[in-house]
Amino acid sequence: MAAINDVGLLAEEVDARSGEMIGNFPQAFSHIGLVNAAWAITQGQRNARPAPAAVAASHQAPGDGT
Repeated sequence: MAAINDVGLLAEEVDARSGEMIGNFPQAFSHIGLVNAAWAITQGQRNARPAPAAVAASHQAPGDGT
């Protein structure tokens, strides 16, 4: 996100030394990459935590049928 310019565009390339944006602004490819990364992170976080029912069941006392 640090490579976004003042109007929210992402350049094709960024000069590693100066941080200057180089090339065109192919927004479809840049944005789909950002969206895909955000989606993958969200899916990983969802898969990493237990479902609410599993958490509730783990907190029941032995023999507690509630």
